[in-house]
Amino acid sequence: MTSRRTCIAVLVGVAATVVLIDRLTKAWAVDVMLPRLQAGGAGPIDVIGSWIRFTYTENTGAAFSLGTGYTWTALLSEQVRQADAIYWFSDFQDRVDFQQVMVVKENLLRRKQKLYIQPYMHGTSFDLVKSQLVEPTGGDVIEAILE
Repeated sequence: MTSRRTCIAVLVGVAATVVLIDRLTKAWAVDVMLPRLQAGGAGPIDVIGSWIRFTYTENTGAAFSLGTGYTWTALLSEQVRQADAIYWFSDFQDRVDFQQVMVVKENLLRRKQKLYIQPYMHGTSFDLVKSQLVEPTGGDVIEAILE
């Protein structure tokens, strides 16, 4: 009979492997596929013949591409009103309207909430979110260190 400790170790190992593969393929896609697409190259890249192909796409929605371009406005929701601090993990690829950022900033400051962000990549809105929302609220950027 397999021990509970062994089952947990296997589960953690599988989960860590899946997360690592996910992060590596996303980094590879941004480093290799995105420049290729921007240079006019199109279509999928065959990795193992036509059996495994990678196609570059972006999902800027909160879940199942719902709320495309507006996921960051969740910071205004009722559900986070009572929190002392907010943790946000994102790629920071959503388009951000500066006036709406100011509304979010006013709300965070009024509520005395700190915003902490952890980017898995520094997308196009990262610098704006950091300078206009994280720093003024006394939050911080949490960078993962992959070894």
